[in-house]
Amino acid sequence: MSDSAVRHGPLGLPLYPTGFAVEELRLESGPMFWEEAQRISAGEALAGFVVDHLEAPGAPRVCVILGPPDATAPRAAAALMTARALSRRGRRVAVVDGDDLSPDLTRWAGRADVEGWIDVVRYGVSPAAAAVALPWGAPGGLLLGVGSYQPSRASGDEVSALVAILLAEFDHVLVSASTGDRGAVWATVPSLRVLCWDQAALDSSLCEVMIRDVGQLGDPPAAALVFVPARAAVVPRHEPPARAPRRAGRWLAALAVLAVIAGVWWVGTQRRPRATPAAPTANPDLQQDIKQEPQSIVIDTDSASVALPDTVAAVESPPAASPTSSSSSGDPFAGPVGAAGWCLHVYSFDDSLLALEEVAVMAGRGVVGLIHAEDSGRRHLFRIYAGNFPDRAAAHAAQDELFARLRTDWAQPVAAERLR
Repeated sequence: MSDSAVRHGPLGLPLYPTGFAVEELRLESGPMFWEEAQRISAGEALAGFVVDHLEAPGAPRVCVILGPPDATAPRAAAALMTARALSRRGRRVAVVDGDDLSPDLTRWAGRADVEGWIDVVRYGVSPAAAAVALPWGAPGGLLLGVGSYQPSRASGDEVSALVAILLAEFDHVLVSASTGDRGAVWATVPSLRVLCWDQAALDSSLCEVMIRDVGQLGDPPAAALVFVPARAAVVPRHEPPARAPRRAGRWLAALAVLAVIAGVWWVGTQRRPRATPAAPTANPDLQQDIKQEPQSIVIDTDSASVALPDTVAAVESPPAASPTSSSSSGDPFAGPVGAAGWCLHVYSFDDSLLALEEVAVMAGRGVVGLIHAEDSGRRHLFRIYAGNFPDRAAAHAAQDELFARLRTDWAQPVAAERLR
């Protein structure tokens, strides 16, 4: 594909249409996932992208496909489409789910709670044993989920070692990863960095922000794989739509938006009688600096109720199964966190919604979590604590039990006075 045939978008970024709207992607776990993978990759939509950027002289063999933290489907689909295009050219490809905080690609591929790429680099598992074959046959390829630990907290050295292992067996490695801090570890790997741009969700100005943010963590993106807005009904050329109905439709849409805003305001006034500061955004790339006293969130696993401070958006957690040991005073993870003086620091997040989701997962595994919002002056973090212990030694001794319940491998004893 000649450069003249490529359309350029925000900040001059070359654009390659995928031929799909995000609403048309039907990714879900189980056999339907593989049927969808075949469907969306059946065409040659990204052939030009492969020729221009992955087959050019000196092109990198690693491609990191990036998208916003809450948009996992577009980058997962783009990785599969690119893998199929490379496969048609006789290349062996490894597709990696690089988002260990929202491993949707892992789940859709049926690779949750089994070995994945973290087991390859950390425990010496072979890539074939930690992956599932891509569905389009020779020359073949593999899809690797995250693996035994989610989040994995992989280091830059571990990610580099993983890529070296995979490049010894495959011609290309395609990584589906998040923009922002969640995907920063992949910036340590020399690679082609590509954006997924959902035009229905982000206009050009917001796409420019995303491009600049990616550039701050490493090499700037070389191209954008574009998902177009959902297709509108085709109007015959000899029957152009009249201006008056279009104008009326806009007024109706505006009135509908105003009605929704008014409804949200009314509900907010009923549930929250006093004005509150703006809640931290779910997008860590757009978070504002918040400087105020630390506050806490407690989720009670028995009732699945959520107590939120005024500085955090009220988001209800999904119902959690009550742990069988919650009624027993002998379970240090079933009662108030840190009431006896010590607890365990388990996770840290830039995103309040991700922290709430993680605490809900903990509740389902019989562990009460407490989220403590802390402001360092540069970053606003949401740290998760668990357990109730009389001293540091007791907290340290309980780590193995916590690791087993949460399937993690890190925790740190801390004095609970910092949570007051």
